[in-house]
Amino acid sequence: MWPTTDCPASDGAGLTGAGFLQIEMGARAAGLGGAYTALADGAEAAFWNPAGLSLEPDTRGDVVLSHYSWMQDSRLEHGAVRYDVSPGLSLAGSFVYLGYGSIDGYSMEGRATGEQVSAFDALAAISASYCVGADVSIGGTVGLIHQRLDNLSASTPTFDIGLNLHHGRYSMAALAANIGPDVQFGAVSSPQPTSLNLAGAARLMAGGLILTGEVELPRTGPTAWRSGAELVFEQRYALRGGFVARDAQGVDRATVFPSFGVGLKGSRIRADYAVTLGDRYTDELLHRFTLILPIGR
Repeated sequence: MWPTTDCPASDGAGLTGAGFLQIEMGARAAGLGGAYTALADGAEAAFWNPAGLSLEPDTRGDVVLSHYSWMQDSRLEHGAVRYDVSPGLSLAGSFVYLGYGSIDGYSMEGRATGEQVSAFDALAAISASYCVGADVSIGGTVGLIHQRLDNLSASTPTFDIGLNLHHGRYSMAALAANIGPDVQFGAVSSPQPTSLNLAGAARLMAGGLILTGEVELPRTGPTAWRSGAELVFEQRYALRGGFVARDAQGVDRATVFPSFGVGLKGSRIRADYAVTLGDRYTDELLHRFTLILPIGR
């Protein structure tokens, strides 16, 4: 359960609440190593950078649905819907749900009670984006975090603020993520995983090659460096690769986690898959599946 002390042992420092918000949402983003802040558009931007909501030029809106088989018996579901309400103004609603299944119950003394308890983390949010000019868009997200462990629960507001500067083949972006009060879960109070992300992306070879990278500067814990590349064939097929590297902090060396992905874009749907060779929370292979459906054109 993440609510109180989701501090990965490999990081060695920094306690946060609502750490499930640090999981990469969307298979395309995961296949690029999570270097997606400058690249996200459409409904996917509701999680990655709300400033990108209005940057999808081909449709009036879209729906994103993602499923992850997470570590042990837990599962993660993510969804978002985006719609352009007027030229330059887009709105979106999104959710994240991380269910842990049944967990063995223990007493305060650490003895097994023989009972099974349920636990989950969830986020519901609304986002908006506005194009200030031809090359600048801004966006914001207001969300509510809700966490439950048996009969204990906590709810906390959270906020994101994003900026995207785009000119021709190049984009730069900044995101202040997970801003808000500490998560109060029972008697334990932990800060949200607040971070400042600075990112850039380049579309080369007539958009057939995309290179992206970013640095994540968290409020607590080590700095993360992300980079990814996407190669597109016939405007339908995509191959992706990326990695995330976290600075050494309390360990002998920095940790690096590679990821790989593929994508298929049809006339009415886009499907993405990614596999990550572990992350900061587990050494297991992590599989992600995402479907994106357009709304209007």
